[in-house]
Amino acid sequence: RARRVLARLKAPRVGAPRTEALYGYEAMRVVLDAIAAAGADSGDREAVARAGLEARSRRSVIGDYRVLPTGEVSTARFGAYRQSASRRRYLGERVARR
Repeated sequence: RARRVLARLKAPRVGAPRTEALYGYEAMRVVLDAIAAAGADSGDREAVARAGLEARSRRSVIGDYRVLPTGEVSTARFGAYRQSASRRRYLGERVARR
């Protein structure tokens, strides 16, 4: 799914988007879903904020995660990287300790 989203985001004059664009894409999806969940109250910012902060699990292009009522994000899995002076190397998927 992430590759399809990145392909759709590719602009002819700019080239391929960076992987970080997926975070912006997912943030937009959260807001649009909150507006939809607010329904008739979608013009009320507080109603949209409440809908966006309802605790729920999300499946997304950046992986599965949960938005907590505090606005924090909880995930059980994440990708680990090691940055050196010249490059970033993917170390693989890790599971968060609870």
